[in-house]
Amino acid sequence: MPIPPPPNPSLTWVLNAPGAGDRQQLLTLAGSLGGEVERIEEIDPVDLVIRDRIFGAVRRPLAGAKAARYAPPWPDLVLIAGGRSVVDAQRIRAASGGRTRIVAIGRPWAAYAPLDLIVTTPQYRLPAAVNTIEIPLPLNAPPPIDDAARQRLREALADVEAPTVGVLLGGDSGSYRFGRRAIGRIAAQLTTFADRTGAHLVACASPRTPAGALEALRAGLDGRATLFPAAGAANPYPAVLADCDALAVTGDSASMLAEACLSGKPVAVLALDPRRRSRIARATGSLLPASTRAALTRRGLWLPARDLPRLHADAECRGWVRPLARLLDGPVDDPPTLDSLLGPVLSRIRALRGR
Repeated sequence: MPIPPPPNPSLTWVLNAPGAGDRQQLLTLAGSLGGEVERIEEIDPVDLVIRDRIFGAVRRPLAGAKAARYAPPWPDLVLIAGGRSVVDAQRIRAASGGRTRIVAIGRPWAAYAPLDLIVTTPQYRLPAAVNTIEIPLPLNAPPPIDDAARQRLREALADVEAPTVGVLLGGDSGSYRFGRRAIGRIAAQLTTFADRTGAHLVACASPRTPAGALEALRAGLDGRATLFPAAGAANPYPAVLADCDALAVTGDSASMLAEACLSGKPVAVLALDPRRRSRIARATGSLLPASTRAALTRRGLWLPARDLPRLHADAECRGWVRPLARLLDGPVDDPPTLDSLLGPVLSRIRALRGR
């Protein structure tokens, strides 16, 4: 068998991930590494991933588009997120003669051992290991601001002299429901806050936001809010992050929280209602001893339930998140930056590349 050529020392492959937030993190990390970056868009369906996991098909010959795509020159680094690319990353490393390094973001949905580094965040509750590093927020920087979005926001707020608070609305997720009860509670909280502070609210919906959420806010706030009903060309979300005095975000999205905190503005979290299955998953996990849970997780046999309140609490301890009632109490003393999140990760990756 011929010896594979060594990987290109300045080449990173980014394997596709289903979630937009994960894809953004991968590209942010890849762009910070320097050198050449190639995106691999092909991704296997879940049933094929499960089959490959069960039968250990790391060395199974590839067919179709992947056979042509996975070819020399091999990268020195592969970046993945989630579990659907773990087997492909291992195939790439095997083809490179074992020289390509694998870095996973988030939670790998797989055993730790095949991965050179796992970059995780508090909500995933992954046990520590020699190949893990936990950073306090996902690598989701605020999106770039275009002049049109900034102009739309300025025109909408032309007559507003009060402090402005951007209200960033998510929606239903695997862990939370943004149902009628949560809508009513958030509308009441924001009404009380606006009455007490005199702040003007700028509410931006996302594609997941229930239709009744904005109407409930409109009815309760009675002129104290400017509302943008959907993400898209008419929604100035990037400008709201950049130009409002403070931000309040619903608690369903780690990516949205990271974008808000990395804006440098004071941030409050608006709680949603946890799904029953999420509560059950967390309660079931607590029945096992911590050492057993950790051992099973490292072997890829247990996946801790996502715990977003843990992420929120950690950010609050760091001074990046505060209660809504104190949102306008002053600037953040030591706001996070993308460089501060990336620094420890890049150090670990440079050490991998030097091995």
